[in-house]
Order: sequence, then structure tokens, then C-alpha cells
Amino acid sequence: MKVLVAETDKLLRDMVVQTLAQMGYRDVVTAADTEQVHFLLRQNDGPDMAIIDFNLPGENIVRLCEKIRCLENRPYVYTILLAHEPNMPSVWDSVEVGADDYLIKPLEHRELVVRLRAAKRIFDLQAQLITAHKAVEFQVAHDSLTHLLSREAILDLLNRELARSKREATPLSVAMADIDHFKQVNDLHGHLVGDAVLREASARMKSSVRIYDGIGRYGGEEFLIVMPGCTMDNAIMVTERIRSSLCETPVEVTELQVQLNLSVSIGLTTMETPRVLSGEDMIRVADAALYEAKRKGRNRIATRPLMENVSS
Repeated sequence: MKVLVAETDKLLRDMVVQTLAQMGYRDVVTAADTEQVHFLLRQNDGPDMAIIDFNLPGENIVRLCEKIRCLENRPYVYTILLAHEPNMPSVWDSVEVGADDYLIKPLEHRELVVRLRAAKRIFDLQAQLITAHKAVEFQVAHDSLTHLLSREAILDLLNRELARSKREATPLSVAMADIDHFKQVNDLHGHLVGDAVLREASARMKSSVRIYDGIGRYGGEEFLIVMPGCTMDNAIMVTERIRSSLCETPVEVTELQVQLNLSVSIGLTTMETPRVLSGEDMIRVADAALYEAKRKGRNRIATRPLMENVSS
């Protein structure tokens, strides 16, 4: 944790810094005025806690506390004010608008330690909340079985990439992939094997696309692949890697002693130049190409061009 100490009294500042060091806070920075405090706290790697002299040179401390609480794209900054007794009404105003705690000068070493320990408990709780929040976000955005993007998340990605493609006049390719004869896997071997096959197939497909491509489970054994900045020729190479990754090596479900040969059919379309199309339009064309790949014998890639009036 990085801590900012902004105190005009050098002896008091040194005491605070030394106390922080004794408590394990090694990353400590200092500031001489409110402008420097605000600058340091605005940085992406700025301090997580600020200990600020109420009489620090610069703008009004109450206003500074308001600015700290309005910082964007930063984790919560825990703020402790150091003030003299006569400043109490303004200190209370500062706490009202955003400061978290205050200490009255002259400081008692033990009181400072107690307040810092209380701040650490707050930070520990915040870290737990952030971890839990990220876990929930991942669960919402990812399919629980395959760990690929969920249907909602991949559709959202498609719409965002489509808008960017139109704005920047860059190509965008979309593919629909469907595992061939997957119903037979479930019927002959049961859903446990089917789930294992989906997990392995998903892992192979994800490892075959580019790092900036998106792949999500569209439904059942069907997958949607979004390839930003990808021409038709490049998209064919990407989807061929996907097809090869599934059919070249059998899938082994060791615990159930099952080995299966898989194949996948893929439908592909590309928007080479900006068009008045929606994500649903591109999916519809890719899905039609997928149907064509299956009709021609499966285990292949079929392409279909976009038409301006595809929605009709």
C-alpha cells in the first residue's frame, strides 16, 4: 500500500513516516501543498491513503477533500486529517464531504497507530469486496461450463466491435461454429461426456484464435467468434486453425474411459467496408454460411458475403 504524508511540520512528518515504516508501510511519498497532493492522488498508481495537515498551503482543505472523493478511475483513497483543536468546525466539514478520520495535534504515537490499524482493516475489507466483485463479474460474463464468454457478453462484444469497425473503417469478421453430431455424443455416452467434450473443444478453440479475438458460447454446442480487424482471408486462416484443432486429435475423457473423434462446421462472413448493418445481421449471414457448411458434408468452413439489405 502506498501512503501520502503531507505535513508542514518536519518533526511531525518524520514521526508519521517512521511510524508507518514500523507498521510495514515502506512505500511512502510526501507533498508540500494541496496542489501536489491532488496531483499525486490523481495518478493511476497514486497513494491509497493520504495523511494531510489541515493547514497545508494551497486551497481550502474542505475543497481538497471534495476533490479526493470525486477522483475517477482510482480505488478508494482513505484520508486522515491532522489538525489543531481550533480548526474543529472546518475539520467536521471536511469529514462531512469526504475525509475519513482526523487526529488532533500534538499527536499521540499510540493514537496514530490505532487509527492506522483501523484504516488497514478498512483496506482489507475493500480488497475482499473487490475480489468478490471481480468473481461475480467473471461469472456473469462467462459461461459456467466452458469458461468462454457468455451469450450476452459475446453479443455485447460483437456490437462494440461493429461500432468501432464502422467508426474506424476497419474490417470485422464473424464466425458461427457448431460441433458436428454433438447430439450423438450425449445420446451414446451421456451428458457427463458431453460436458467434458464441450470443455475440451472450447479450450482448443480459444487457443486457436488471436489474443484480441472474442469467442463465446452462443448456445448448446454452437459458438460465436468475433475477429476485429480481420479480413476474409485472415479469418479463413483463423477458423481453419479452429477446425484443425478439433479434428486432428481425438478428445479423451480419461475418467470415463472414452475417446472421441470430433469435427466442427464453421460459417464465416466479413464486413470489409463500413455498412449499415447490425450485429444480428452479421450473425444471420454467418449462420446461413454455417448451414451451408453442414449441408455440404460438415467438418468444413463456408463463407458468405454480406449484403447491404441483409435484414430484409
